Amino acid sequence: MKLRLLLIFALLAAGTRPAVAASLKDAEVRHALNDVRIAEPAGRTIPASTRAVLRGGAAILTGAQSRAELIFPDQTLARLGAETAVRFGPGSRDIQLDRGTLLLQIPKLSGGARVLMGSLTASAGSATFLIEHLPAGSVKVAVLEGDLRISANGFLGDSIVLPPGKMLIAKPDVRRIPDPVDVDVRTLTQTSSLIVSTIFAGDSGMAVSPLPSMPLIARTIGRQAGLVKARTLFPTNLQILGSGTTVVIPAAPPAAAPGEPAPLSPPLPASAGKIVATETGSDHRED
Repeated sequence: MKLRLLLIFALLAAGTRPAVAASLKDAEVRHALNDVRIAEPAGRTIPASTRAVLRGGAAILTGAQSRAELIFPDQTLARLGAETAVRFGPGSRDIQLDRGTLLLQIPKLSGGARVLMGSLTASAGSATFLIEHLPAGSVKVAVLEGDLRISANGFLGDSIVLPPGKMLIAKPDVRRIPDPVDVDVRTLTQTSSLIVSTIFAGDSGMAVSPLPSMPLIARTIGRQAGLVKARTLFPTNLQILGSGTTVVIPAAPPAAAPGEPAPLSPPLPASAGKIVATETGSDHRED
């Protein structure tokens, strides 16, 4: 009887999702700032204009000081930073991040997505996260809301789940996944040009809407502030400014107002589509 009950529950749970998720295809270019191009499967490269549509198998490329925003029919949203190359697998929900910086927001019940970068794969059913892939340097993955699974390609069982507020830093050809660190999500939402709509638009005059998942990201920020106040998460004042993995120690953060938790970091300059992050320390690891 127990086995029958479990099977019935499994069938009911499966019935709450689409039987087959539609592939990530026919993405529309909602915003294209400066040098943005579409590389068609046949090999032709054309400028990406607003409302242009990317078919399966195409790639989108951005140059220096350039950004792009794509929207898919299932409302999955992608923002690309400068000097980024992204390819979309035909007939699948796979995204190949060859280089550069990508923000991906995957809404609930959309079927999820996978991002491949170097020897790592990031997969999620519903989440908002930032990835920076420097093929000759490093991979950084920061989760703003939702859960993200990171797997090492070709190594069965070597994977971790990154909850909101965690960041992974690794080599692109990593064989074993290192431990993640805590990242200051509030700072990311104040400085990243892929999150802050006004920074994304720059002086282009484009009307860029806020990320739809900002209320969920605000919950992550609130949870981190609560952990700091409860003294289970401690500011380290270590910062990674822009691309790469170089850690710097800037001036001391400003003092908190009476009754308020200590700020996780001082204000940082806006990034040009890169992950600007402040690491924090905790007295426990979330697996």
